[in-house]
Amino acid sequence: MKIGFTELIVICVVALLVLGPDKLPQYAKMLGKAIRDLKDATGDITKELNENVVEPLNEAARPLKEAADEITRPMQEVKESIESIGKPTKKPKKSDETTESTTQNSEQTAEKTEETAKTSEKTEEAAEESLQEKKVEESSETAQSAADADSAVDLKKPEEAEEAPAEGDHIIHKEEGEAK
Repeated sequence: MKIGFTELIVICVVALLVLGPDKLPQYAKMLGKAIRDLKDATGDITKELNENVVEPLNEAARPLKEAADEITRPMQEVKESIESIGKPTKKPKKSDETTESTTQNSEQTAEKTEETAKTSEKTEEAAEESLQEKKVEESSETAQSAADADSAVDLKKPEEAEEAPAEGDHIIHKEEGEAK
């Protein structure tokens, strides 16, 4: 809450009317001293809190932050290297360990990506072969069931099976003398 200039004048006029012109300077000094003491007390409390609470927590958190950085830094490098695949790389002006390790990580990531793609292609090929084998099995099962049905018909009607000529066969009946 901020007090503007007009609000401050209103407060002074009310204080002058209530306290009177004789006691107003005494109360103004007391008010100034109270505000100064309040500022000093809050400053001391803030200082103690920083020394006794905040700084120990920061010191305790520092190793955790470093450990987290050690974990997130390689993950960030891998993410950047994956995003940079296929993009032209800039030649480094400085030859430091970080640049070299990033380059190595990029190369390793590219190799892993290629391996994953090859594995994926092999898996797709295996799935297609399996699908084709299933189709062949289904068609052979269908053909087998049709052959079984034909043989069942042959078993039920042996006379008709003997009379029915196979394709391309010509049977000559003695009685009729004709070729069928």
